[in-house]
Amino acid sequence: MLYLCDLDGTLITSYMDNPGRDYHVWQPLPGRGLKIRALRRAGHTVGVVSNQGGVAFGKITEADWEQKIGEVCAWLGIDWEAVYVCFADARSSDLRYNDPREVRRRKPSGAMIVEAMQRWGYGFEQTVFIGDRTEDQQAAADAGVRFQWADQFFGGK
Repeated sequence: MLYLCDLDGTLITSYMDNPGRDYHVWQPLPGRGLKIRALRRAGHTVGVVSNQGGVAFGKITEADWEQKIGEVCAWLGIDWEAVYVCFADARSSDLRYNDPREVRRRKPSGAMIVEAMQRWGYGFEQTVFIGDRTEDQQAAADAGVRFQWADQFFGGK
């Protein structure tokens, strides 16, 4: 099975909830690490699918993202190859981050989920997307895969 998870609010605390929205302050959400490691020990593939639109608006840099996701990957024991991110946003005035081809990858599109499925060779019936927001649910529907709410999948928040 391929288990793909949103990041902020699903695996870790959302920086949007931090005072001053400090991007580098995060905590693992309860039960996430144990469940992810158990899935991996059982032979499943686990990945991350995340919008990081703060890059498109100059709130954070790609280097900020790389630092944070590197820490999260180390904590979860997953590969960078299992991480799919979209920095783009159609509302950005930065031409590097409003290319329509990249914007189309942004959740609620299921494009990044499909990319992960193709990369790892999993079919629709073998893939589950776990998230905490309606856009995550919509992305799973768009990709044609099952969806699980994070609090249900991980057993509470």
